[in-house]
Amino acid sequence: MLRTRYQNNGRSAIRLGKLQQQGRQKLIEKIDTEAYLLERVRCAICKSTSFAALSEKERRGIPATIVICRECGLVQTNPRMNQEAYNHFYNEEYRLLQADANSRDEIFFNIEQKRGQRIYSYLQKQLGTEISGKFIVEIGAGAGGILSYFKDKGNEVYGLDLGKEYVAFGKTRGINIDVGSTEKIRELERKPDIILYNHIIEHFLDPVQELQKIRDIVGQGTLLYIAVPGIKNLYQSHEADFLKYLTITHVYHYTKTTLANLFLTQGGFKILHINEKIDALIQVDPSIPAREYEKDFEECMHFLHKLENSKRKYLSKYMIKTKTINFLKKINSYKAIRELYFKSKRFK
Repeated sequence: MLRTRYQNNGRSAIRLGKLQQQGRQKLIEKIDTEAYLLERVRCAICKSTSFAALSEKERRGIPATIVICRECGLVQTNPRMNQEAYNHFYNEEYRLLQADANSRDEIFFNIEQKRGQRIYSYLQKQLGTEISGKFIVEIGAGAGGILSYFKDKGNEVYGLDLGKEYVAFGKTRGINIDVGSTEKIRELERKPDIILYNHIIEHFLDPVQELQKIRDIVGQGTLLYIAVPGIKNLYQSHEADFLKYLTITHVYHYTKTTLANLFLTQGGFKILHINEKIDALIQVDPSIPAREYEKDFEECMHFLHKLENSKRKYLSKYMIKTKTINFLKKINSYKAIRELYFKSKRFK
């Protein structure tokens, strides 16, 4: 383990609301009683079975074995719940664990719209053109807020998500969205120009199978936008704390190198851009041959140890801003100071 604080001691690293505590307890009971079965698997990238332990729990104090592959450096939960267990989990405990973050569909939809604006700007910058008149498909579309932004920009949109409640709400907002997964893309009359995977790849039990499937379905030229939380971006998120970043909902935890390895080792994909945040733009191109993965074990371990050793004394702009906002909210002054700030900006 990285340090003793990563031991499975039942302690949460973050503050939990009542609904989150309920979801946590229900999940722990099902894991303990083997109502949810765990499975050990080979590394998704290099098929190795040699792992180094990083943590025995995730941020809510739920038991979870987080390891890093000694061969390629992919961080993963292993053993993890099997597919049947995850299917039940997403229907029964997932929304409880996320309750404080996504307390109402309307709020969630608005948050997604803002993400849609950010994704649009990223694609516009990388492609050097406005994104209009395109067919945009999103896998794991939630309530469709991201697609709503692209629709407003003059694009045809279509979303897929397994959450029936999210999909039902999205339809009330005029979004073309269905319950389902990647296979439904085969039924579309028009080939997608761009497919969005916004914070969804890290949830797949078999990301390689997903990429092979989408490559075979869409063929030449389709662009894939991929966003996952980047481990090596942690100085800018989660208060620079690896434990506060870990979550039972993520099966894999990527760096720029290990995400790139997913595409490089399969062939048929051209990496147009990728960073450590992680935002990535990939083009489906069957002519691209498969190649060997790049090793990231030593570099990733070095980063995690450096992050852990500097956690107490490191203060990023993100952390200062977050702590200041939380303090102002605690003393009920945040809204008033925010209004004064924007008024002063107007008069400059």
